[in-house]
Amino acid sequence: MSRTRTGLSRRLCIVIGLVGLVIGGAGGAAFASWHSPGSGTGTGATGTLGAVSVIALVGGPSSSLLPGGTSDVVLEVSNSNSYAVTLTSIAMTSGGSISASNGSCTTSGVSITFPSSPSISVPAGSSKVDLAGAASMSLASQNACQGNTFTLPVTVTFQK
Repeated sequence: MSRTRTGLSRRLCIVIGLVGLVIGGAGGAAFASWHSPGSGTGTGATGTLGAVSVIALVGGPSSSLLPGGTSDVVLEVSNSNSYAVTLTSIAMTSGGSISASNGSCTTSGVSITFPSSPSISVPAGSSKVDLAGAASMSLASQNACQGNTFTLPVTVTFQK
């Protein structure tokens, strides 16, 4: 009977030793994966910025344009993206001119000064951006310009 016990004990020791070796080997592999140096490459992609349309109007919610005074410029923005975009530049379109809703207003005296380095977050969907005091009207404006809405051709740049 002692011979059977010795054979059983030996087999049990061998099995326990193999299990220990397997567990120890896995532990060594995990240790090596956390502490070994390596290198590699990766790629990423961004989506394409969707359409953002803008209509620029003179006269804001808190100001009207009067001769010798200033008023806000309101940008009506339609952002078709599912995320906010940032307005990073705005300027009058080259060769464009400010037009009045009344054709009799030929000398409006309206001029625009946009911020030089804007960083304005515009949410997804429709919204308005108010540029306080960006429009001014000279004293040389015609009487026919009273009560007009002035439309501005603008070039705007947005970033994701």
